[in-house]
Amino acid sequence: MIPESFTPFLEGLNPRGQVNNFSVVLQNKDDEDIDITLAGELNGISIDAYGAIPAIKNVYGVLAANQTSGRVQFSSQDMQLYFPDIYQDPFEILNGSGQVDWVIGEDEIHLLGDGLNIELSGVEAIKGGFQVWLPQDDTLESALELNLSLDGAMVSAQHKLVPKIVGKDLTDWLDTSLQNGQAQSGQFYLYSSLSPEQAISNLELYLDVNDVDISYLPQWPSIKQASGKLLISNEDVYGQIDKAITLGGNLTNAQVLYHIDDNDLGYLWINALADGSASEMFSYFQQTPLQEVVDGTMDGWQLEGKQQTSLALKVPLDSPIDDIRVEVQTQLQAPRFNITDVDLVFENTNGVIQYRTSKGLSSTGLTSNLWGQGIEVDITSQYLN
Repeated sequence: MIPESFTPFLEGLNPRGQVNNFSVVLQNKDDEDIDITLAGELNGISIDAYGAIPAIKNVYGVLAANQTSGRVQFSSQDMQLYFPDIYQDPFEILNGSGQVDWVIGEDEIHLLGDGLNIELSGVEAIKGGFQVWLPQDDTLESALELNLSLDGAMVSAQHKLVPKIVGKDLTDWLDTSLQNGQAQSGQFYLYSSLSPEQAISNLELYLDVNDVDISYLPQWPSIKQASGKLLISNEDVYGQIDKAITLGGNLTNAQVLYHIDDNDLGYLWINALADGSASEMFSYFQQTPLQEVVDGTMDGWQLEGKQQTSLALKVPLDSPIDDIRVEVQTQLQAPRFNITDVDLVFENTNGVIQYRTSKGLSSTGLTSNLWGQGIEVDITSQYLN
């Protein structure tokens, strides 16, 4: 009763489990062929991954099928769904329901999942659908499309959704950088070949995040309690942080970009506005890799007061720290500014101090008091060979 062309699929899928209340309807056609219709209740059905078809474990639902099409409506607990060519680990589904249809055509088999409602560990609800195209011609590649919405997800759940084929550098950075916090909502889209040799075609994961901790690089201060938006697009990561806390005070209107260039060198761009303690802001030049860049020039600076700063960094991930690019502009209000290595104490210092890797430290029209006298200070830097 099973078409001969379908036999290799059944052997490869190796179905297991029970089908209860199974029925078969045979109907003669005018051309003497026979229409076959199957129906039954699925009880703990599992299949192995075969070709582009994912492995599935412990499905409960109802089945209706004929020679050219079919449908499964499922509602199950403790399911597994696994695309071994795309994902490192199976999706461990705590609760899941939905519908999967398939059509067997002359040129391809088409699977369509719709009305999916899935709960994973760390994600309250995933809703949406998927499509799988399985060409009958072995020279053509199969493909998968996922289109899902997310609700109530921990940011660590990105590890479950971002496929292994985007590259180990990116997945390692995401796993170490995105720590505590939640995404109230999100969208996930993936279109990919299901060939092990084929790179990902298109991936987008968008998260609306709240109270997230980001440890973006070793030896740099973490960003805490960040709220904003995060977009993973293929092998780039874009972050828009509306508010957060870090060394230097409160961050607002911050952008973070992770990118790997055509030479396979990774860079991290950070642009942000910050306000808070003057001493903490200048700690960037005393307690981070910037201390080496400025050759310890600011190690002896001690400040009391407030600052408002615009900060721009381009940090290399695969080349020496000397390749860093920095632009900092700080509006300083410091009742006390002590340069300990020359034993000078300035009072009521106000004005703008700038630092650029191409020009060094500079300031024009900085006002202060030294030894009881009002002074105006200009700062310039000179690079020595």
